[in-house]
Amino acid sequence: MTKFSVELMRRNKRGQASAAAALIAIIAALIVLYILFIPPSERAKILEGDGLNGETGIGVSVVEENETLLLESPGRIDFLSQKTVDHAVPTTHVFTRTEGLVLEKKASLYIKKSLFSSKQENVSFRISDLVNTENILLSGVVKEGQGRLMIFLNENEIYNSEVRGNIPAIELPRRLLKTDNTLLFKVSSPGAAFWRTNEYSLENVQVAADVTSIEAQSSRSLFLVSATEKNNLDRVALKFEPDCTRDSGRLDVYINEYNIYSAVPDCGGGRLKLEFSPAYLRIGENELIFRIGSGDYYLDHIAIQSELKTIDFPVYYFELSDEEFTDVEEGDSQVVLRLSFIDYIEEKRGEIILNGHLSGFDTKELSWETDVSDDIVRGNNGVQIRPRKTLDIRELEVILAPSE
Repeated sequence: MTKFSVELMRRNKRGQASAAAALIAIIAALIVLYILFIPPSERAKILEGDGLNGETGIGVSVVEENETLLLESPGRIDFLSQKTVDHAVPTTHVFTRTEGLVLEKKASLYIKKSLFSSKQENVSFRISDLVNTENILLSGVVKEGQGRLMIFLNENEIYNSEVRGNIPAIELPRRLLKTDNTLLFKVSSPGAAFWRTNEYSLENVQVAADVTSIEAQSSRSLFLVSATEKNNLDRVALKFEPDCTRDSGRLDVYINEYNIYSAVPDCGGGRLKLEFSPAYLRIGENELIFRIGSGDYYLDHIAIQSELKTIDFPVYYFELSDEEFTDVEEGDSQVVLRLSFIDYIEEKRGEIILNGHLSGFDTKELSWETDVSDDIVRGNNGVQIRPRKTLDIRELEVILAPSE
């Protein structure tokens, strides 16, 4: 072999070695990029040796250390310390008062009518609440009078007659009344007796009415309903004892915007119980209203009583094979139960019942775990969470792990 041939062979070997090194470098770079861009959970499995079927998926053998036996998301688990919840409401007095009031009064009025002169008088009065004002009457005393006395209400004639002595009580027509009203007093013309003067001298002219006060016609009370109570309502009722006068009218009762009672109760007949739909209540602030049309009511021993459902806490199941149970029995493996919560501020208290064995927890941390190896059985196992306050549990996990 010539010297030139030997040199050529050496160069070819060096070129092949360089190409192989470059290929290895490219493969390594691709592996690094693959690990960087896969999901974090999969990357953790590869780096910690938890690959599919004992392999990383890229040809590297790993060992599975932990096995998840159970993984659940329980969510919110309510805690009810009692079967019923009572919301007490203070005693309430609702009533209307009707009394006679003088709306306007004039000590004296003088009106006249002659051929060359005339004089008339106005009396103004106000009705603040037309709906609750009744029997509106005009009255007065005639000291001197000649001719026909004419009275107009808001420009509508309501009286035209000669009067001697007292003006008869004149009921003012409701159809002519408004909030601000005017009475006009006039006297008729002497007519053909032009030399005569018709006149009236009036005293104690007044407008009176029966006015019903409605400021205390209704009452409003508030009570609070928690989310736990609302979410577990079975039945709900309002209880109260009415005491009223004989002339009392209808009583209406509202829970929020819903009318749950409209009648005249048997006052003195004992405590009433009004059951209504749990859907009428809402989480947070609720409103109770008593309203009457007329009368006088004392409402005592008022309470909203909620009956709650019985909570059946779910049981979660997992299995241990004969081999897994043997490993735990011999101390090669351990079974760990872990709870994960949604915050580290609220206190979490409750009990874990595993195959009838009870263990309690009380923590503010985001997670809590305990070794339950002594409580497991071969085959099917059941675990239940019973809270001591309402809990939000993100995850319940049972893990089979190598013993430390």
